[in-house]
Amino acid sequence: MRRQGSAAWEIAAAGLLFAACATALNGLVWGVGDHDIIAAFHGERLAGDLLTNARDAHPSVLWWLVGGQGGAAWNALHVAALVLTGALLFLLGRALISWRAGAWLVLPLLAPSIELLGGAPLVDPLLLPRGMALPLELGLVLAAVHGRWRLAWLLAGAAIAVHAPSRVAVTSGLALAWWPDRRAWTDVGPAVVALPVVAAGGPAGRLAPMDPAWWSLVELRLAHHLAPSAWSPWIWLSAGACLLAALALREPRTRRAGLGLAGWMLVGGALAALRVPLAVNLEPWQGARLLAVAGALGLVAWVGGDGRRAAVPIVLAGLLWCAADRPRFLPAGPDGDLADLARWARTETPDDALFLIPPDLVGFRALARRPVFGTVKDGGELQFDRDLALEWRRRMELLCDCDVLEEVPEERRPGDRRRALTARVAAGYAGNEGLVEVARGAGVSWVVRRVGAILPTLDGAQASARFGDLAVYPVRAEE
Repeated sequence: MRRQGSAAWEIAAAGLLFAACATALNGLVWGVGDHDIIAAFHGERLAGDLLTNARDAHPSVLWWLVGGQGGAAWNALHVAALVLTGALLFLLGRALISWRAGAWLVLPLLAPSIELLGGAPLVDPLLLPRGMALPLELGLVLAAVHGRWRLAWLLAGAAIAVHAPSRVAVTSGLALAWWPDRRAWTDVGPAVVALPVVAAGGPAGRLAPMDPAWWSLVELRLAHHLAPSAWSPWIWLSAGACLLAALALREPRTRRAGLGLAGWMLVGGALAALRVPLAVNLEPWQGARLLAVAGALGLVAWVGGDGRRAAVPIVLAGLLWCAADRPRFLPAGPDGDLADLARWARTETPDDALFLIPPDLVGFRALARRPVFGTVKDGGELQFDRDLALEWRRRMELLCDCDVLEEVPEERRPGDRRRALTARVAAGYAGNEGLVEVARGAGVSWVVRRVGAILPTLDGAQASARFGDLAVYPVRAEE
């Protein structure tokens, strides 16, 4: 296939266009969602927090990069990753699609939040390790297409160091693409940049299958990521459509890389189904994010054929309509009552003050930088550590005074179980009359509850502060 050159201004324009489209369609947020988990991973450890030691089992150089930086630095890294992602998608389009204008069409096709197998979108509205690793992955694919193997392996090692879970998939694809063309085993040497992070989260103790107590919590909290049996037919059909479209790509190294990627998804997926913790932690099905890229490239290559370009507006309009959602723009973090509560906690309480908060309240830890007894969201880390999983269950059941495994709803849409669990635990927390005993037993300093127009007392204590429907109560020593 004829390789197409690109001017520097075109590459830069493509990166900026992709970042603008992705941000307009998906939003830009800080301090919400998974950021509330990451808040326990960077900077000083939050003593007493449920996730105090969770980062030891989930290593990434991103925790070092963000350090104790605020939202502006996080947003800058996120946008920079989007710009690099767009530039590399454009270069891949130029390398793999004979239709010169096709490289531009790939950008809006992949800008929406597309979710396939594994429940992780290709593009997120916030800085996450997988988003930082994506341009590294695309870069290694581009390097492989051009036969620059040492660069490809260097980028593979860097991608694993940023986000080891799910990055083994693209490395498997690289290995199969490299093998027939290999010139020397030293090509693989640059991948050693991943060794510090791999050693930090090594496989010790992660080969024995998960026991039922652990796996049942994985299926309850993380079915949308890790339980293929719970995924809807639409998820599988979407992945099949991307695979079919990817077959339009004829470049042999790309095809071998795709075969290696698919092979790891099948082998790793089988090991994950057998509950092998290491395979579960590597989230093999998230390799489908690269399948979405291949599908978009293949689709554009196909419609670029004679007589088919008229289908381009229809395909693009249909995809954008399906992906349409109301984006959120919170670059400075959540506002309103939650922000006021977090600001009060940072200024009026010591650094080690442990808070008991409604289990569906996400963002407090990130904004306040205070340890939290636990939230439903924190269960996103239970796949990495059995002890953490069981402790998460214990704390959730203390908060809701219920058995979290008593009712496990169906996963009709990705995340249904998580949403139902969150609502159930939050409702139990609101009516739990034993929260003071829970707080005292855990060494909690402050309890946050949602209140109505008439401010109630908690164990005879008046609220120390109120922010909308959020009231903060001190935990008094037992008399």
